[in-house]
Amino acid sequence: MEDYGLDKLSDEILLHIFKHLGYVDVLAIQNVCQKFQRLASDRHVGRKVYCDWWSSGTNQQLQSFLKHHSKSVEILNIHQCYWLKSDMLRNHLIQCSNLLEADLCGVQVSPKILANFLSRATRLKSLGWLDMCKDAAMASAFDSYFDEKSRKTLQQLKKLELVFGGGLEHQSLLPLCKDLETLQIDAIWTNKDAKSYFLKVKELEISGLRQLYISRIYTVLYRSLGCVNLVCGMARNGKLKGPLDVLVMVSGCSRLSPNSAKSLKPYLSSLHTFYCDMIHIESRLMNSKSTFQNKKYIKIKAAKIGAEDLSDIAECSPELEGLSLQRCESALSSNGVYDDSGLHAISEHCKGLTKLNLSGCDFSQIKGMSADNSKDLASIIGNMKGMISLSISPRMFLQPSSIRSAEISNQGVFTLTGLTKKTRVSLATESCTTADMDSGLLSDIVNGCPDLEEFELMSLVYLINSHPYYYYQYGLPNGPNDLKPDSNIRDDDLASISRWQKLCKLTLAWLPGIKHGRSLVTIATNCEQLTSLSLAAIGSSAFCVYSKALTEALPHCHNLKDMRLEQRDFNATAIFWSALTQCHKLQRLCLISPRGSIQFRGLEDLFLACKEFVVCYLKCNETATECKTVETRIRTRYSEKSPALSLAILPAIADDADFYQRIPKIHLEGFVLFQSRVMESPAPSIIHPVYH
Repeated sequence: MEDYGLDKLSDEILLHIFKHLGYVDVLAIQNVCQKFQRLASDRHVGRKVYCDWWSSGTNQQLQSFLKHHSKSVEILNIHQCYWLKSDMLRNHLIQCSNLLEADLCGVQVSPKILANFLSRATRLKSLGWLDMCKDAAMASAFDSYFDEKSRKTLQQLKKLELVFGGGLEHQSLLPLCKDLETLQIDAIWTNKDAKSYFLKVKELEISGLRQLYISRIYTVLYRSLGCVNLVCGMARNGKLKGPLDVLVMVSGCSRLSPNSAKSLKPYLSSLHTFYCDMIHIESRLMNSKSTFQNKKYIKIKAAKIGAEDLSDIAECSPELEGLSLQRCESALSSNGVYDDSGLHAISEHCKGLTKLNLSGCDFSQIKGMSADNSKDLASIIGNMKGMISLSISPRMFLQPSSIRSAEISNQGVFTLTGLTKKTRVSLATESCTTADMDSGLLSDIVNGCPDLEEFELMSLVYLINSHPYYYYQYGLPNGPNDLKPDSNIRDDDLASISRWQKLCKLTLAWLPGIKHGRSLVTIATNCEQLTSLSLAAIGSSAFCVYSKALTEALPHCHNLKDMRLEQRDFNATAIFWSALTQCHKLQRLCLISPRGSIQFRGLEDLFLACKEFVVCYLKCNETATECKTVETRIRTRYSEKSPALSLAILPAIADDADFYQRIPKIHLEGFVLFQSRVMESPAPSIIHPVYH
């Protein structure tokens, strides 16, 4: 310590430094010397405890910290720390009596442990909890766990986040929280009879609610009005006394009844943020300018809004920061004819727009759409100079007819059992030139939005074919028969992406026009900040056309943390694993290749080379016995060193539901599910309000 001059620093300076350390670091410094041990025990050290999967401490480390600092901790965030054991929480969580915020979502905290904790945490203002109990007997005994002190704590909560995994406890818990300002509900339904789990809205009396966020993850295919019913029921019953600042509803295929729409309408005009993820709401909710008045974030999915509606948004919300119009093809039409005046108005008036999501939009089917219109559309998006996150569909681009007719002859045909070739496609090996970057379909967007950090180019065709439950979510009852593959985007178009030197996240899906994928090498070389790469269904041939290019690109991805690859015939060879081991910062890998083989020896080398690598999900054409053997061997070797290790290796014949159920929610939502993530998260203000 003397060599670094730390002994000369005053206690005040050292305390100020120690206050900003994580709990694992605090445990380490208190063993340095007696002075550090004394300062590390100060009540101002360890007030905020954050634990996450990428910088996880062991169960024993958190237990040791809470044992000595339980009275000092004011903020405890162990959100999605799926490896923590309930025994540790039962013994030490209840000792944290001075907590102001406790996020326990994703951790196994039973109703009984929760009740004991609440009876002591009398200062608590914010609570997050995961309800995973499916036992009816335990649900019926839920009320008996809560004494007068724990009920009083619930009554004074300002923020409540509930994650429902199929349990029933929320029907008793939520009515006790009468002073809430922020309510966040995330329902992970696992039962077909989902309606039986929804809240009895007539029992809710939350008059001061200002922020409401409700979402649901699909695990089965069904229709339900639950999330919408909660909001509309509270509105009809007069439980929402004041205007909401934020309303976020992610409700899939829900259709609003006239009465429900009438109940919601007064609140929409007063919203700071309008996230409404519902189908067929245009005729009842979006028929006046007041719907879009003074909004900063607007998200609408699969609604028939037109160019005139976009013009209203531009006029009424000049401070707009985020706009998501997934599966809203009609946004670029007026009376069924192509009209981009609305999006042009957005680009002219909303200068603060930083996030735009147009994924899943098949603009090519609009009457009057042409190759010239495609170039104009790219120019309009390129005029949004402040863009940081962008998601678009390759079907918004049309090649000139002479080029397109030549490409269609070489295009593969997608069937439910795979891709079949019409003609043989030769693999080009030439690299992309500067001229290719300047002339591609994306060049106007790249040149106009130089600061882009997140880019998605993914066709709805891929989502529909890969995940059948999207049929209804996107209003396509005939599934793949409603959509046709396209080959508008070519290799030289992708080369333009390499000009985004600030690019951090890149997603490319369903691009059958790609012949060799050499642009991946150019992108990896120039985009040095790339941390996330997702590739799926690229190329139209029966084999993976970009394998060689990918192995050349990966050694240049020095900052890559997340790698997701979904390709039907991709073979994870020794060359691939050798290239991936050079991504030393890799943390998560998801590889889905139903017809591809995997050399598991390379996977074990990856764990040795990448010290932060803790999340691995593989689904491949290997035997169930071999998959289980490899998974067991890796768990045995690395689970103690990496407490957050999450591993699932399954054969291609395994059911998708079995695959997804083994994945913690934080990785399933944010990484494994192949979906657009631009504007998927709500405004930051409703996720982490801090109460002091």
